[in-house]
Amino acid sequence: AGAKAINGLPMLLWQGAQSFEWWFNQPAPVEAMRAGLEAAIHPGQAG
Repeated sequence: AGAKAINGLPMLLWQGAQSFEWWFNQPAPVEAMRAGLEAAIHPGQAG
């Protein structure tokens, strides 16, 4: 009890980015991936 909880979105983002780079042999569009992840988690919110 009393532990600080954090979400795993950064880890999910960077695991996805690494996988993208392995599969497609090109840099991952990290900012687009971040925006898509945020939109999926918080639908209807800008940012």
